[in-house]
Amino acid sequence: MWQMLYMAVDEPLLLASPEDTFLCLCELLGESGTYLVVLRTMGKILAGFAASLGLAVFAAFAAWKASLIRELLAPFLSFMKAVPIASVIILLLAWFSSSGISFFVSGFVAFPIIYFELLSALEHIDGKLLELLAVYHVPEIRGFRYVYLPALCDGLMQTAHVAVGMCVRAGIAAELIGVPLHSLGEKLYKSKLYLEIDDLFAWTVIIVAAGFLFERIFVRCIMLITGMLSDADGRENSNGNKEENA
Repeated sequence: MWQMLYMAVDEPLLLASPEDTFLCLCELLGESGTYLVVLRTMGKILAGFAASLGLAVFAAFAAWKASLIRELLAPFLSFMKAVPIASVIILLLAWFSSSGISFFVSGFVAFPIIYFELLSALEHIDGKLLELLAVYHVPEIRGFRYVYLPALCDGLMQTAHVAVGMCVRAGIAAELIGVPLHSLGEKLYKSKLYLEIDDLFAWTVIIVAAGFLFERIFVRCIMLITGMLSDADGRENSNGNKEENA
């Protein structure tokens, strides 16, 4: 279909052919600088996502425990969800260097998405489990380990695809406006500026692949944590049965 559309348009300055894009992509993948650019940009986006994840876990847990905190956070979160991302990028560029713009923007976009999903996950914890924690005076650490952490992991699994995708897109958009040196945004901007459409398509393919890999790694990490929790529960149950039999 892409080739048919290219033949219908018949204008390389508007639409690159699959063949030209593939050749350009192979050329980029053969250069070590391409991987450094990808790592630089995705590293900043990953750091912003990780920072927002940590803050969202803390904020969601605090809001779940205290309704006052939830009410105090509500207007700020409403603002974060409603404000145009372009306005945020321009405002941040006025305050900070363009080199770190993708870090702040990706974290800004990811935070409310993760926060609301984690808060919803905590609110759906079985009330009977919470009563057992209170009745048997289970230490906070063990309660977090056996009740809260599994709920948080489930919430992260639900929001992984949306949060990671939005995070990557926002980070790239921020670089496209700020144009920091040696970034994916700079490569896209120069491709558009010099009308190198095949180059633009090739960098787009690289960005999509990097975002997909980022998402799969994050989901895999959550699955590993969930698996470790299940294995630990199984070992403890096994040890408990052995003690009872003894």
